[in-house]
Amino acid sequence: MKIKSIMIAIVITASLVVSGSAYAFSQINSVTTEENGQSNSSEVFVTEETKTLLEINEAGEELLAVSLEEQPDNLPTRIDASTIKDEINIPLDLASNPIKRSLATDNPIKELTEVRGERNGDINEVVAFYTLEDGKHEIIIFQTINPFANKDTAVDEFKKMYPADVVKTQNINGKTAVIEDADHRKQVHLISETHTYSISSPGTLNLEYLIEIAEQIEE
Repeated sequence: MKIKSIMIAIVITASLVVSGSAYAFSQINSVTTEENGQSNSSEVFVTEETKTLLEINEAGEELLAVSLEEQPDNLPTRIDASTIKDEINIPLDLASNPIKRSLATDNPIKELTEVRGERNGDINEVVAFYTLEDGKHEIIIFQTINPFANKDTAVDEFKKMYPADVVKTQNINGKTAVIEDADHRKQVHLISETHTYSISSPGTLNLEYLIEIAEQIEE
């Protein structure tokens, strides 16, 4: 149950748009739930008011996918990033790094706007927010420990979070990237034996740029 909660939090946190100091969720995210030993892919719609996990069926009806008692007790709470003892491996210099001038995008990173620490149970997480040149979109880079302490197991679990026809894997600097390549959303989850990283840009669909950013993560 604890690992399930961490996985749900990873997907939610990696895909959100932040408004002020409160989360403003407006998109559908995929999670995996386990019932009777079987994994079932469900859709998640989370609002600041309800924070409920919902399954969207083919008819567009919303069904409760995970019972309230099975949901995480709360979403990650903010903490001072300087108190996190784990080494921060996500890049914090992309605004001055040559990736800013990448040919992979016509809407590159403009500035680092925030680095925040979060606590999910007894797990510390780090999230970096970069504003893009258009001033309307962000790149969000998320780091946490690998909750499975095994790369192959984590890769399999991340792959289960998405429909098979929109997920793929590739090697990036010795780590395995689980990539969601859907028409409506692109995400990269980079996984090592010790950590997981997620790179997303809600509202943009430039997977090549997200992969280029993932290549900047070093352990």
